[in-house]
Amino acid sequence: MGHWSLILGHGQKNVKESIKKQIEKSWMYGTVNEQTIKLSELISKAVPVAEKIRYVTSGTEATMYAVRLARSVTGKKIIAKIDGGWHGYTSDLLKSVNWPFKESESSGTVNDEKIISIPYNNLEVSLKILKKHSKNLAGVIIEPVLGGGGCISATKEYLKGIQEFVHKNKLLFILDEIVTGFRFRYGCLYPTMKLDP
Repeated sequence: MGHWSLILGHGQKNVKESIKKQIEKSWMYGTVNEQTIKLSELISKAVPVAEKIRYVTSGTEATMYAVRLARSVTGKKIIAKIDGGWHGYTSDLLKSVNWPFKESESSGTVNDEKIISIPYNNLEVSLKILKKHSKNLAGVIIEPVLGGGGCISATKEYLKGIQEFVHKNKLLFILDEIVTGFRFRYGCLYPTMKLDP
């Protein structure tokens, strides 16, 4: 919860009090409960396209499920990601995270050939690479704000171009935005920053 609760500060009084109250009720629920239903309703209001919501314990787990879903739905195996994009420790996406993007990220990963990388904010080159692999491409995963790469925002043209390619080819478009999504949208991270909805 660090990336969420800590946006209010370390040891913020209201957060500490809420945690204490919740711990008295229960530490962990293994199934859907009243709190998750209420939170899901809030998220659906804030993000109308969030028609189905699945709660996970980490971003790594979320991207693992997203990649598995893309492969299952399309029947294809390759996932495209951004050079420098961080999507957790799942072996399915642990490639081209660190400069110079050509060296292996870990000796423990397998199936590197099922992950391809595309350059961030370079639509022309990205589309060329995606078209080359389109026969076995299941989806494209992108951080709309490249967090680990220095908080670089994707351009609208880039995201729109990738989205059009994905829809045209009946692939999944996965936006992995654990760190900044709600903060940018609702002005929590940078209150003076004005972004289009």
